[in-house]
Amino acid sequence: MNNKFDRFKINNFVNKNIHIVSAMPSLGKSTYSEKSLSKPNSTIKAIDLESSDYKWNIENGEKALNPDFPNNYIESILLIPELSPEVNVVFVACHSEVRLLLDEIGLDYTIVIPS
Repeated sequence: MNNKFDRFKINNFVNKNIHIVSAMPSLGKSTYSEKSLSKPNSTIKAIDLESSDYKWNIENGEKALNPDFPNNYIESILLIPELSPEVNVVFVACHSEVRLLLDEIGLDYTIVIPS
């Protein structure tokens, strides 16, 4: 088990029954999230956690891979119950390194791919 992540945060995430959906780009993650959050009576509240905000550092117009990725991305996923308690679905990137870490810390997810 990867000890980089707080076991309390992992358990809290699991106990909140938040569903993780790993999906490829352009499958409607952002659109679905925006619509679900704008409907006050919706039972599904989703967010799209954009991975590029975590994967890349941009300094002085130069783009470089963030050495903290994917750990920084997983940390943000684990903070969702605290920061957005209404959310019950999280759309995440389909990067293999993200899925491997989710597997390693024991978080279940659904993979969505185009048919």
